[in-house]
Amino acid sequence: MWCEIRSKNHYLFFIILIALILRGALPAASWLINNDHKVFWTPDTSSYVCSARGLIETLSFSCNNEPETLRSPGYPILLIPGLFMGQLEAVTIILQIFLGVGIVFLVYKIALILSGNLNAALFSATIYSIEPVSIIHCSFLMSDTFFTFALTFFVWYLLNYLKTFSRISLVSACLWLVASIYIRPVAYYLCLLVPSFLLITTLFKTNRARRQRIIHDSTLFFAVTVLLVGSWQVRNFVLTGYAGFSSAREYNLYYILGSTIIGKRDHISEEQSLKKLAELQAAQIESQHGEERTTRLKNLEWQKNYSLHLIRENPGIFIRVVISSLRSTIFQAGFELLNFFNHCFDRSSLFRQDGVDRGQSSIVENTLQYFGLRVRGYLLIGIIVWTAVLLGIYSLSLLSLKFRFNPENLTSVCFLLIMILYIMTVPAITGLGYSRFRLPVMPLICVFSGTGLAALRSCFKTTT
Repeated sequence: MWCEIRSKNHYLFFIILIALILRGALPAASWLINNDHKVFWTPDTSSYVCSARGLIETLSFSCNNEPETLRSPGYPILLIPGLFMGQLEAVTIILQIFLGVGIVFLVYKIALILSGNLNAALFSATIYSIEPVSIIHCSFLMSDTFFTFALTFFVWYLLNYLKTFSRISLVSACLWLVASIYIRPVAYYLCLLVPSFLLITTLFKTNRARRQRIIHDSTLFFAVTVLLVGSWQVRNFVLTGYAGFSSAREYNLYYILGSTIIGKRDHISEEQSLKKLAELQAAQIESQHGEERTTRLKNLEWQKNYSLHLIRENPGIFIRVVISSLRSTIFQAGFELLNFFNHCFDRSSLFRQDGVDRGQSSIVENTLQYFGLRVRGYLLIGIIVWTAVLLGIYSLSLLSLKFRFNPENLTSVCFLLIMILYIMTVPAITGLGYSRFRLPVMPLICVFSGTGLAALRSCFKTTT
């Protein structure tokens, strides 16, 4: 038995080594080919860098000497070591590579908790170590890998709590959830969703003492997360008058969802719909009188209200937008990989964050035109292989739900499924649909997939 465990540990070390090599080889190859650090940037990177410089220069979270509300401080903090050392891209990417490798280990631990099977845990870690989107996004100066790391840690601690009901695990889960919210506010509503889920589980507990324990723990979870997250909203209100956690919500509703709905409603292009929104906003600002701060607050409120008005007036279009965005998030291949190996075309086409009417086929058309016929053939083969691998991962995940998990793990499985649905759906509601938005849940999907592969292996063993 001891020899078997040692052998499994050797496999885990090998898996982690493979993950490290793959995540390190991509940026190294890109640098050798392009010799241009800008291939690691996206359209959003500059705003994160500006906020990080504000932290260094003024010891306050600001950009261009103005309090920052669009970005949250989590990811800019990660950029500070690179800025201090004068090697922003190199230092940040190295940190993200180690975070990515850490996620591989967390996938192994989560699968072990969920299935209690070493083979399932090793398969899960293996699948995630070679999962393409997770490899690619370690090399972008974006919050995705850091957010995924914090969110996966949160999931691991919460699963530990569901198994042991340890308050240390619960508080640790609280802290990692808060950290993930400060990195990317998409996890914001988990402050309410998680304690609600815990309370619902009490309906199925026969032990009265256990029910009371969960009720108290749910209250504790809610209180800690609201206190820590709410403190940032207090900061925003005191400095700017804006009471929300991040004004990215208003921005996405207006410029992403709003432009998409208008484009579909009026049958006009993306550029025309954005121009129309810009003109509406300019007219709104011109009609306002008062201090700059008051004008900015009124403008944010107007953006939100106008976007909600568009949704109410066009519910059918809104539903189609959400479905299309979800489809892009689930199935879109990572065309951002092309960014690393050819900088002779407009990279902005690779980073469109909405999947509506600019889905996979449109991106293929927009990007392949810059390459020769032979390269186009290779890329199309790559797209087919990538899609096949992705479908294989999803199929194995469904297989695990049918065959593998014990009834006592039903609560944990339901929690993971809710997490996957939540993280994918929230961006889609604002019209965002892109492969990067499935990255935070790929560790969880790979846990299901590895467990399904272990179940398939067991079936083959019993039949032969």
